[in-house]
Amino acid sequence: MLATRWPAASLVRAGGLLSAAGLSLALLVAETLAVLIGFACVGAGLSFVFPLVLSAGARLRGPSPSLAIDAIATAGYEGFLIGLGAEVTSLCVSLGFVALLCGLVAALAGSLQSSSATGR
Repeated sequence: MLATRWPAASLVRAGGLLSAAGLSLALLVAETLAVLIGFACVGAGLSFVFPLVLSAGARLRGPSPSLAIDAIATAGYEGFLIGLGAEVTSLCVSLGFVALLCGLVAALAGSLQSSSATGR
């Protein structure tokens, strides 16, 4: 429903920022309510980022849109690296890296718009 009202790039940017802010709040404020609100923001922000990025991948021109969808979906399954990072450093450092990646999603949201414009 949101995607019919606003451009995909704007939604992905907002979702990335909301997720980064929520995860930062959860990591920086040692209060149960703040952590719950922070992780709710992460879930809300990323809940529409992944489908919009998959949709943009399906519209890419090239040898096969399915390759783009495969690459996007595979990147989504790499969450186990958070656990590996937590084993090597700490959970806070690992989740801090995820917050930075959410910020990167927001920063790269403009490329989603250009790929959507070349869609079928």
